[in-house]
Amino acid sequence: MSQQKDLINWSKLISEYARECTFKECIFPIRKNCSKKITRCHSIQRKILDKISFRGKVISFDARNSYLTRSFEEIGIKKSSTFFGFCNYHDNSIFSEIENKDYEATIEQDFLFAYRACAKEYADQNTALQVQEKMLKDKKRLKKEHIPIIKANVELCKFVINNLSDQLEIFHAELLKDPSIRDYNVITSLMKKYSYEILFAVNSIISLNYESRQEKSNPLFLNIFPQNDKTYLILSCFSDDLNTYGSLFSKIKSNNIDRLEDFYSKIIVNGSRNLFISPCKWESLSLNIRKNIESTLINNMYRSINSTRLSLQHTFNLFELLKK
Repeated sequence: MSQQKDLINWSKLISEYARECTFKECIFPIRKNCSKKITRCHSIQRKILDKISFRGKVISFDARNSYLTRSFEEIGIKKSSTFFGFCNYHDNSIFSEIENKDYEATIEQDFLFAYRACAKEYADQNTALQVQEKMLKDKKRLKKEHIPIIKANVELCKFVINNLSDQLEIFHAELLKDPSIRDYNVITSLMKKYSYEILFAVNSIISLNYESRQEKSNPLFLNIFPQNDKTYLILSCFSDDLNTYGSLFSKIKSNNIDRLEDFYSKIIVNGSRNLFISPCKWESLSLNIRKNIESTLINNMYRSINSTRLSLQHTFNLFELLKK
């Protein structure tokens, strides 16, 4: 069997298990107000996806699917950026400040953007764990060489989920308080605004050190989106992690980094798992540029999964390429 056919069969097998094992649970710790339905939550607001879509479609780089297909795909905005991590009640009540209002750079909105990125990653990693544990029970359909890879991925998923659980506890500790006494400053955010609109959007947790597994990760949370002829970039971390990121944040704040768009493009290329692009803008790029962006993002995702160091050398100015 050719390598290409082997990859296709492997992808079909994982897709089959993924349909059976999708994580569906409200992760909010107090369940007494939960509605019965676990809803399809958008990690990127529907109004933003509407803005960059064409005929109801966007180009998707979603790690869950790109891991299988090794390519970007065009999908409907109804399913774009979604996960089943909250019941209908909590999805509506918790995220009202970012779903029903324009972004106004409040600390509450920054907190909620970071929380949603963390929640989506938690749901995705639980799905990945369930898929791979199910695959190990069906050894007749696996090649022998796949088994050690899957076992390693199971252990990595467990490690990542433990990290994410600890991170979600920080968010939940504040969300469980009365709104009047919540301390949203447990998150520190930097916001950059550009006077033009881009035709892509990102909501992602960035954890470039999962592969070490020696200590807990210090995640960054990245949100980038267009709004009212402007582009907003929000980079956040836990305030307790400023000993790790303080120098970086100071450089960004003082404009001490050359070509900030290149810097943020580098972060997207090396760590984002949840990126959506306008189909019209994507098709306007040359085939060579599209293939380069596609392969760089997917290869970096594979390096992370296979526990090798990410390369921060190769990047693109996505803001120039995908400007409205």
